Amino acid sequence: MAFKRKAIVVGAFALRLPIVAVAALRLHYLGIQIHSLNPTLHGVIAVILTEIQLQYSIISCLTCSIRPFISAVTTNYGATAINVEVYESVNGPGTKAYGAGTKAYGAGSKQRSQRSNRESYALSSASKRDKLLREATSNKMRTQTYSTGRAKNGTESIGQETVAKDSDDYAQAGPYVEAKYMGSIVDQREMSMLGRTQVLRRNFHFVSVLGFGCTLIGTWEFLLSLIQFGLTDGGTAGLIYGFIICVIGFTLVYLSISEMASMAPTSGGQYHWVSEFAPPAAQKYLSYISGYLVATGWQCSIAGTAFLSGTIIQGLVVLNDSTYVMERWHGTMIVIGVAIFCVLFNIFLAKRLPLVEALLLIIYIVGVFAIVIPLWVLAPRGDAHTVFTQFSNSGGWSTTGTAVMIGFSGTIASLAGFDCAVHMSEEIKNASETLPRAIMSGVAVNGVLGFLMVITLCFTLGDIENILATPTGYPFIQIFFNATQSYVATNIMTSIVIIVFTSAVISELATSSRQLWSFARDGGLPFSSYIAKVNHEMNIPLNAVLVSLVITILMSLINIGSNVALNAIESIIISAFMSSYMITIACVLWKRIKGEPLPARRFSLGRYGMAINIASLVFLLPLFFFSFFPLATPVTAKTMNWNSAMFGGVIVLATAYYWVWGRKQYTPPVALVKREQYEI
Repeated sequence: MAFKRKAIVVGAFALRLPIVAVAALRLHYLGIQIHSLNPTLHGVIAVILTEIQLQYSIISCLTCSIRPFISAVTTNYGATAINVEVYESVNGPGTKAYGAGTKAYGAGSKQRSQRSNRESYALSSASKRDKLLREATSNKMRTQTYSTGRAKNGTESIGQETVAKDSDDYAQAGPYVEAKYMGSIVDQREMSMLGRTQVLRRNFHFVSVLGFGCTLIGTWEFLLSLIQFGLTDGGTAGLIYGFIICVIGFTLVYLSISEMASMAPTSGGQYHWVSEFAPPAAQKYLSYISGYLVATGWQCSIAGTAFLSGTIIQGLVVLNDSTYVMERWHGTMIVIGVAIFCVLFNIFLAKRLPLVEALLLIIYIVGVFAIVIPLWVLAPRGDAHTVFTQFSNSGGWSTTGTAVMIGFSGTIASLAGFDCAVHMSEEIKNASETLPRAIMSGVAVNGVLGFLMVITLCFTLGDIENILATPTGYPFIQIFFNATQSYVATNIMTSIVIIVFTSAVISELATSSRQLWSFARDGGLPFSSYIAKVNHEMNIPLNAVLVSLVITILMSLINIGSNVALNAIESIIISAFMSSYMITIACVLWKRIKGEPLPARRFSLGRYGMAINIASLVFLLPLFFFSFFPLATPVTAKTMNWNSAMFGGVIVLATAYYWVWGRKQYTPPVALVKREQYEI
């Protein structure tokens, strides 16, 4: 059985894993019922859990029989079955079609066709045939004609091979990229328009990109792990209203990002867009700084998420063994282990990553219900009036409003980073259309799941002082234990969080390495020639992946000496992302204000574009400002938020490097763009 089929089977059966948690809770309460003096009353929870177990068992058993699920995760690895009837109508009788990117044999010529705009399996309906026919006849096809003489249409022979020299030729594949991984004809056209060569496999589709973004951002598990920020500054009311405000604000931000991704779907992302849209006098420098900010944010993000995974494991050990003493070097070794595992996954399972991401999306969605359902059933309920109206200012700030804004940091971290999919754009089929859909769908999915988790936590917290003082270091672990009063149930629920965090590290390594690789191929980094190399056997930027691993290990080692220093490095994540978004959106807004035409795109904000851009900047500016504030006062060296020093240091060092070496080596992406040759 092929690995793909095995993975689908494993994924379908993996949906049954949450039953283990429900079954464990059911057995626990059956034991209480058996020894109770009033078994009828104390058997209510056991009966409810029995019904949940039975109903969910039926649903999970039927999952593997659902055809839409199997079809959604089936990428077919780029193969396309083109209707022979349609193909012959374009190329003339006697030709045979074998799929996009395969060879078509005709009378005396051998042509390689790359004409499908998106996959289709059997274009039997008239509408699909008409659509393919229109696309095939309207697009100029890049051909390789094998002959012994001079061919037509501006091609000249080189030995036995003649190569087209039409000005509208599509993007060339790297020497080791198979034709089926070149993407659609639109992908090739856009790569050529952006001055890029296809060297990575395009095997991501909508579902896999959606899974990639949702699991990487991981809104609900980041809210769990960082809930202490919101409880200290803001309280339950601050958490709820802050989350709603952030979801609305980030929706506007990601609408702006999605539009730019449709204009230029490239792994460079922000620094490429700034290069195209910034005022000419500042294009090169602003693009360079944006590249450094994004690279800094993603590299620190890997270390931060791996650190959460490692220290949550330590917290679980503390819960189960009260004699265990948490040592910083223990956590560091676990962090390094998590990072190495994720790097090996990215290297040896890179070709399977799209399928894995689709399966992880299912685990991500099912996992949240495996956590909130036990909390709904077992945890004590908070008073609705208190939950929705009680603000907290435990940080000692002058006003509650200031405290609430500072407490946004945990919520921001759970929603920032949806540009991750953009950095994978050169591995996404039909990227300019798929990216905006996947980004906005991911915002919707994470927004709903995150809101569900926030409401559940705020109603089931119990004693806030008790959970904040937990010896595990993570209040959510204490919440789980207080609700279930079971080590087994708490271990299972926390393990789900660890699994989802680990999957986020896998995705972060992928997106950060692609961004690093893209910035290096434009000469933006020290040792760019080494980092920009692509391993042609695996079709991944292997050196960039290994550099990301080294950076993660070095940052995790800082924790051995001082967790304050590591926290200072990690605090830069929010400010780096927010500033990169602000610079990028400000540049496209500048073009709109000047009335200059924007590039053609398949996802457009239309007449609302300027308003959305302005609202995005109004939302981002205060978040950026308050990201430099410490959580509480009075401030000491240990409680100080060193983000301002770290952020300033990155800007100063990047600027110094730019003026000494970077400006001579860095090639701004706008210098490679050839839109005038392709846009009508």
